[in-house]
Amino acid sequence: MELRFLSADGWRPEGVESDTVSLLLNGEVMVDTGWHAVHNLLREKIPIENVRTLLLTHLHQDHRMGLPALLFYLLNSHQNAGSISIYGLAGVEEIVHKALDYAGKFQDYVRAPGPVVRVLKAGDNLQAAGLTIRTAASHHSVPGLMYRFEDEAGHVLVYSGDTAPSQETVLFAEGADVLVHEHSWGAARPENLPNACGHSSAEDAARVAKAAGVGRLYLVHAAPDTAAESLTRARAIFPETFRAQAGEEILL
Repeated sequence: MELRFLSADGWRPEGVESDTVSLLLNGEVMVDTGWHAVHNLLREKIPIENVRTLLLTHLHQDHRMGLPALLFYLLNSHQNAGSISIYGLAGVEEIVHKALDYAGKFQDYVRAPGPVVRVLKAGDNLQAAGLTIRTAASHHSVPGLMYRFEDEAGHVLVYSGDTAPSQETVLFAEGADVLVHEHSWGAARPENLPNACGHSSAEDAARVAKAAGVGRLYLVHAAPDTAAESLTRARAIFPETFRAQAGEEILL
């Protein structure tokens, strides 16, 4: 299994190369688009049309802002957006329809095929790019999904999406080779902040990784200036913790 971090930062870009977290697995499966999906793919010299499957963790704007540009690129360059299948929770059809409209599908590319759109619910499974993909509900301020990817050799990668720490995450990530977990609060969660806020800190992510018995933890979805303290705090709990960087590639 190959994982590439197309981007790894928090909800708001903090510089030219900064973007909300977006993943690419086996060169074909994208998880969330961030703001700049097309730019990030081109920077990594990955042809846009190589992306065959797009999985959305949830429908907050920062995780799908890049969708109109991605669809426009396929429509404009190939006269065909039918090469990509888009998966997400209920409401994904409306999001894709609006993105297609914004990209000009219903005005300038009327005859061009559009993407396949599939609605997921927590607990659904699917197959893509040689991977078995399982889903579970995250604990966020809106409905969201976590994804568990397993290849034919038995390697496992779990992505938390946006979520507060939970026992469900521990069980879903159990025994994974790699856990990619958000830490929107930076190093530590503000005191007395309830889990209902739907995000985690680096300390939270490390506790999940330790309880789940994963091999490595990669922190994502926080401002770049939190990296040093986040790593220090997380490694005190789970030593095999790393801060993901845009363009970084991991082979399992």
